[in-house]
Amino acid sequence: IRRRRATVIIAISSLKKKKTYKKRKYWIVPIFENPNIVFFALVPKLEDIRFHNYFRMNATQLEELLGMIKSKLQKQDVVRQSIIPAERLALILRYLASGDSMISMSYHLVEVTTANNIILETCTAIWDCLSPVVLPGKFCPNNAGSTYLNYKYSRSFKAICDANYIIRFADIAVPENAKVMVLITICLHNWLRQQDSGIYMPLTLVDIDESNSFKPGFWRTVTENDCAFKDISNCGSNMSAKQYIGIRNKFCYYFNNEGVVQWQNDINI
Repeated sequence: IRRRRATVIIAISSLKKKKTYKKRKYWIVPIFENPNIVFFALVPKLEDIRFHNYFRMNATQLEELLGMIKSKLQKQDVVRQSIIPAERLALILRYLASGDSMISMSYHLVEVTTANNIILETCTAIWDCLSPVVLPGKFCPNNAGSTYLNYKYSRSFKAICDANYIIRFADIAVPENAKVMVLITICLHNWLRQQDSGIYMPLTLVDIDESNSFKPGFWRTVTENDCAFKDISNCGSNMSAKQYIGIRNKFCYYFNNEGVVQWQNDINI
């Protein structure tokens, strides 16, 4: 009898500890039920100039690129309709062109996690198809590092391009997701330069250094108008106590006045 009572007590306590999951209101949020509606509703209505502004390429180039990677992006319809390859490609192209956040890209009527997965999968597909064609490999020979140093003995380039502004070599750091985005951007840049360089990157965009004059490119006005390369805002809150802030300021004052040494500006901390 005692053994049965103990068993019943244990069973009751385990049931109480068991989490009660709230029943989901939707299997999928109604706004995301048709994820392909943005592509079919928006893209056909874009005229040439707005189409190029939206995707950074014309309709012919978009169709050609889609034909190259379509087989790698095709998904099977199982429980619900899958997102078509055209919508997947449109999502990554708009993401790279605008620099929006994943939350902003989710308003292509896909969830944030879905948008993130689509972008990474599409990046892989683009890399597999374009990299052998537009990024044939490195052009710097082994053990020739001194050849690529400038007069200040620092590496002169993070990326090397030829006279046609086609990138031939790039040194990209981590994190991995950022590395993938940069590689795909390089592939698309090289591909568009080979396709239609006049529209994608006109001569007025870059600096022109002639024998007797220097003509600044249009890219300089973009930075001057504070439209790009903005400073990163404070992403967190400063919760330090005033006591510790005072100590830090005292050290700062000391090491910049009577405590200064000759070599301190040459050392990175």
